[in-house]
Amino acid sequence: LVALHSYDELKIMLVVDEHEEDKWSFAKYMPHFWDADKENRFFAKTVDDVRELSTFLEKDVLSRRERSTSKQGNYFPHYVMIVTSTALRKKCTALEQILEEDSDLGFSVLMLGNSISDFPKETEMVIGANGDDSVIFRKDETTGKQIHFKADRANKDVFENVSVQIANIELDLEDQKFVLPNMLTFLEMFN
Repeated sequence: LVALHSYDELKIMLVVDEHEEDKWSFAKYMPHFWDADKENRFFAKTVDDVRELSTFLEKDVLSRRERSTSKQGNYFPHYVMIVTSTALRKKCTALEQILEEDSDLGFSVLMLGNSISDFPKETEMVIGANGDDSVIFRKDETTGKQIHFKADRANKDVFENVSVQIANIELDLEDQKFVLPNMLTFLEMFN
């Protein structure tokens, strides 16, 4: 995701247990894990961190539903939340509201768990990663249709190197604030 989307288009939020923090340490460097002002990092490992993240979500993402005019929104930045802790997920009240939302608020959730019971009822797709015998299926699929695939091995050193390189890329966001006018009169073009 971070290789294909700049940090002004995509924000990633991470909710992990404290004992798993080292597994995700590479994420601390990337600008995708910070808010636009670079004051708050979207890396929650305690209940207090989750409450702060929930407050941010209520202000930024949930406020989008009041501004929404259709079920298919086009919001920037798009938020992706990666959740590895079921206990901390349940403490994030804003996430529960987002999961119940019918319209697209520009928000996606990836949850990691050991069994299907770890996921909320709103889960649509499940990926069972088990090396050569990995599978993708819809949670509500009654026909048993599944897609089998061979999962690639991830190398943490590669993640570290890529995150440091991406962290050193600075976008010139001030130049992007210029917007072309919708219309120019003849005299404005003549001058």
